[in-house]
Amino acid sequence: MRTRKEQIEKIIEAMKDYTLLHTYGDDGYEYPLIDALTPDGRTVDVGESECGELAAELYDSVIAPHILEAELRAEQRVRAEIARELKNPECVHVNMLRGEIAAPSWSQLLHLFPKEYKNIRRDSERLDWLESGCCDVRFRSEPIADTGDADVYCDIVQHHMAKPRERVIGSSETIRAAIDAAREVG
Repeated sequence: MRTRKEQIEKIIEAMKDYTLLHTYGDDGYEYPLIDALTPDGRTVDVGESECGELAAELYDSVIAPHILEAELRAEQRVRAEIARELKNPECVHVNMLRGEIAAPSWSQLLHLFPKEYKNIRRDSERLDWLESGCCDVRFRSEPIADTGDADVYCDIVQHHMAKPRERVIGSSETIRAAIDAAREVG
């Protein structure tokens, strides 16, 4: 965007070249504005100075407020667009990947998703327990009467040196429930 001074210079140039439409000189031609602003007996530089003052006044009182209003409206539109985009998780994710906006820290994510964090922590504890107890996870199916269908169960198998070497210590329809049952046993 051009500076105030640059814009005023453009207005002065237009004013110097402007001729009055309804005022005519002695020769019958339209009268130049610069001549109308130059007092009798004075040089054209006085008229140019008047053009400069008039141009600055026009800029400050008429043009600048419209420019400011246009800038404010543009800023409001941009802010509204940014607010809309920030509500779109896919857009936020893409911009994080591009590095255009900062990715949230781990603690911020945990704050945003406390329930999910609790579930992840419990799953992590389950996996740690499986690892420390030398356990396997096995799935088995049991037929449902004569339907031709079967239920799937998850067994937690612990390994021992003494017989029986493999012992089922927890069983359920889901892996989480089976591990929880096994943890209660030992």
